[in-house]
Amino acid sequence: MSTLEYKKHFAVALWLFLISLTVFLSFSMADPDYWGHIKFGQTIYETKSIPKTNNFSYTASGLKWINHEWLSEVIFWIFYKNFSDFGMIFLRLVVGLFFCFFLHKIVKTENLSGSAIAYLLVLFTVMPFWHFRPQIFTFLFFVILIYLLKIKKLLFIPLLFLFWANIHGGFFAGLVYFFVFAISSSEKIKLFSFFTVSAVITFLNPYGFELWAGIFRAFFNPLTRSYIIDWQPSHFFDIDFAGYWGLVSVFAYFTLIKIKKIRLAEIIPPVLFLFLSFTSIRHIPIFAVVSAPLIGNYFSDLPARIYSKAVLVIAVILTILAVYSKPKIKLEVDKNAYPVEAVEYLKKINFSGNVFCEFDWGEYILFHLYPQVKISFDGRYDTVYPIDFIKNSFEFLNLSKGVLPKNTDAVLVYSNRNISVKPVWKKNYSDGTAVLYKIR
Repeated sequence: MSTLEYKKHFAVALWLFLISLTVFLSFSMADPDYWGHIKFGQTIYETKSIPKTNNFSYTASGLKWINHEWLSEVIFWIFYKNFSDFGMIFLRLVVGLFFCFFLHKIVKTENLSGSAIAYLLVLFTVMPFWHFRPQIFTFLFFVILIYLLKIKKLLFIPLLFLFWANIHGGFFAGLVYFFVFAISSSEKIKLFSFFTVSAVITFLNPYGFELWAGIFRAFFNPLTRSYIIDWQPSHFFDIDFAGYWGLVSVFAYFTLIKIKKIRLAEIIPPVLFLFLSFTSIRHIPIFAVVSAPLIGNYFSDLPARIYSKAVLVIAVILTILAVYSKPKIKLEVDKNAYPVEAVEYLKKINFSGNVFCEFDWGEYILFHLYPQVKISFDGRYDTVYPIDFIKNSFEFLNLSKGVLPKNTDAVLVYSNRNISVKPVWKKNYSDGTAVLYKIR
């Protein structure tokens, strides 16, 4: 590589780094499960044990809890304990930059401009999903897995899955990708051997085979796609999915015109995850990552002069946006989405008891009020709560059907909920977001 080419590559890499840095600092809105991950990590860290049963809710007290995110929650707590919300923002940024490093590795080709466009297309598809959640580790481990397969460093893959299986349940999607890649490859026996070792090593977790059973139960739960947004199909006109639909369009167009030149190991995995992304939102970032190497190859074949002009236009636009964007170094909590004032009221009156609450509020309440307060249900969903109970709770909230769980002392729900208020309920507090009833 000549000195001029080296400088050009360095300039593009530096620009991509700065844009990526801006992207990951452009939003810091708290996720509904943010507080739960920290609280659960704190419990594990301080007790030096991993809870196998649920003690945080009164409706499922003592029931089995398969926490497939326990290690990531410990990591979350360590950063939060030492640096508060800023520590979590920093952690998410660091994981994001490592993700970007390996993403660049798997889309990189000799066509510098084409690689840059492929990188940005995948990055902006994944970006809306980069919340304060353990799933960011799955995104990182996915690009590492693809990179290791690309450079054929197979010995590191089982070790990757050992950590992955204890950090986030998304390891199973990684195994699916590895399996499909292996059976589609010309080196089936060798790859399948490493797949087998990787699959077996995932049993080295606090729950053993039960971890797999829990993941299967979540995937096939008939209620999930009715109530959990992440498991529902994406919306075409939502700005958050603009990158996704752009990526799908590019993927479909180039696949159709280049189908005869594509190897099975290159096309089958992204097609599989493309189908899954059509069925549920949570698979969109995984499809983006899995399709990245192929997208990079697609863009590498076209004339560099076309991409040079396109990259120049994109660079100017993104640079302007980056200059005018303000980095978020403080956690943002939407007071219209969470019962911020209501929880402060419960603190003020030293409330102690069992609270039936909104699904997305459970872990916020736990973080601020546990152990004085236990909640009805929360984002842990069917890793803790029975399916019949989940159905009854959502019907109570959405349809004013069903009954309150036994031993409920208070009800804390959105103020615009059209629920059936009983004579024994007394309204103790209300604001524009939440209303609190105490059971007399």
